[in-house]
Amino acid sequence: MTLTVKQKIAIALLVSTLGLIAITSFIVIPRILHIQKLNAQIYETGKQLELQQQQASLRRRSLERLENTLEFTNELSKTTIVRGEELSLIQIFEQLAITHNIDQTLEVTLIEPDKTAKPIKEKPTALDIAHLTSYYQFSFSNIGTFTDHVNFLKSLELLPYYVIIDTIHLSVDDKQTAEEYADVITLDFSADIFIRPLVQ
Repeated sequence: MTLTVKQKIAIALLVSTLGLIAITSFIVIPRILHIQKLNAQIYETGKQLELQQQQASLRRRSLERLENTLEFTNELSKTTIVRGEELSLIQIFEQLAITHNIDQTLEVTLIEPDKTAKPIKEKPTALDIAHLTSYYQFSFSNIGTFTDHVNFLKSLELLPYYVIIDTIHLSVDDKQTAEEYADVITLDFSADIFIRPLVQ
């Protein structure tokens, strides 16, 4: 049996078509699916790496902030007094009084926080905050000239401690008659200094 040219062409086309379908089905389509799968994996890996990079960046910033916070905390702790070391501060106050020619009477009271206090208002003052922690209240009654009192207060301001002075009261003794005591006045005030919290 001999095949005509048309039949040979039809058979060749059929074999070529079947070969192309086989190649497409068994080689091309699986490769395309594999490439799409790899593309999806690469995309997911990229997202994970980006997320890890963001987290590493956040950790780095957190560590920088922690270092800044520790520096600030160390500076802040220098503005407070250690519980039980009020005697050294009293000696400093006495030395300031001697330096500025002030006759000083000083009382110290330890103030503990009020556990039953109401919540702090929206914009608390320094005294409102003082009720949250322990502090020493130094009550001063200083006798001297106005200039000496101003110099004493300036020196008090230069101390490294955070000193809260709510009110200052100046008074002159009505019984002073001698001319030499005419410029002598009394300065009464209270100064609060926080106690450094214990680190646990």
